[in-house]
Amino acid sequence: MSKMGARWLRSNGLAIAVGALVAVALTAGSASATVFCESSTNGCPEEKTLKDGAVIEGEQSGINVVITNNIETVTCSKSGWSGSITTNKRGEFNGGVISTWSFSSCTTPANTCAVTALGAPYELTGAGSAGAGDGFLGFGNKAMALEVKCGTPAVIECTLSLAPEVETEIIGGKPATALIERFIPAEALEGNICPKGGLGALLEAEYEVTEPAEFFIVSKVSGAALCKSSTASCPGAYPIGTSFKGSIKAKTKFVYEYGETKREPECNTSTFEGETTASGAPLIGELTSLTFGGCGAGVCEITAQRLPYGTELDNWIFTDDGTTSWRSGGGGKPAVKINCGGLLEECTYGVDHFTWDLKGGTTAEVFWPTKVSLTLESGSALLCSAGATWEGVSSQENNWEITTPSPLYLRAF
Repeated sequence: MSKMGARWLRSNGLAIAVGALVAVALTAGSASATVFCESSTNGCPEEKTLKDGAVIEGEQSGINVVITNNIETVTCSKSGWSGSITTNKRGEFNGGVISTWSFSSCTTPANTCAVTALGAPYELTGAGSAGAGDGFLGFGNKAMALEVKCGTPAVIECTLSLAPEVETEIIGGKPATALIERFIPAEALEGNICPKGGLGALLEAEYEVTEPAEFFIVSKVSGAALCKSSTASCPGAYPIGTSFKGSIKAKTKFVYEYGETKREPECNTSTFEGETTASGAPLIGELTSLTFGGCGAGVCEITAQRLPYGTELDNWIFTDDGTTSWRSGGGGKPAVKINCGGLLEECTYGVDHFTWDLKGGTTAEVFWPTKVSLTLESGSALLCSAGATWEGVSSQENNWEITTPSPLYLRAF
């Protein structure tokens, strides 16, 4: 087997293996994630994790780009690509774009050539392998192609379709190496002068990743942890099964209509309790208690329904903060029963889930969304309005304090 063929098999074999690894991870329900890193350290330290919008660029190494075909072999001594990545708030790779891919100083043995990448910008994908910082990048779209024109009069005038994607093997390092080995079948060639028969063409390229100067693709299992300090390593993390308690700092209210009369019962107090039940990303728990007091100047009774609820806590990487969600799970989806005038005036409203921002600290706080929209679940459809809102009174963000445990920081690991 030729060196060229061996590299092609290695490259595509890696992509297949990585794809299988990702598929297994997803079906197994694990918290496997891909992180672009400036270090090969297992787990990728926060300070080395590439942030959202980070630039990624590659320039041709000392090896020419080669387009092999049965008319004339085309070589380019200059080539490069540039783009940026997107990440979620945990720093995990979430896509990106390759905005430019260029070729110059291209020739056959007897002619100069123009090689132009078509269809940019290209969507970026990627995954890590089981190796120490190796993996693959893929970029492309339905319009991705190389237009090749050589000689006057033309010796080659052909468009080589690379859709939907070019896979690039990444060997992590300083610098990292990006290898492309892409066979282009004859049916993917269009133009006046293209390779004939079943041979098609073969694109080979080797790039150095110039930005970042040190680049690794890390496949890691990530999770969130409740920590006693803001130290990144989270020493003395609170164990699974830790109870949490909180109380509202201001008033909360429910806005709905009963018999076409608008009602806005305010509650002076509210508390919640729960515990963490499973590790991962997000951190899983249950909300076991939710109470309201002093509602509607003491006239209204508001009670939580179908407890316990599922909870999720997730970290924003590079911070001590994150989000906490209440959602369907446990006994059922979150709901409240409102009674402001006797048994016949009961209206029950619910929601599948809603999410708060969480800020870590000596006393952690959760920041109430502007409004949570609720839907009527039980009660008179003629008298109870079809929808209601749950909102703060003193401001758009009605803060709650997590009083137990204290201190509390939400970190990624």
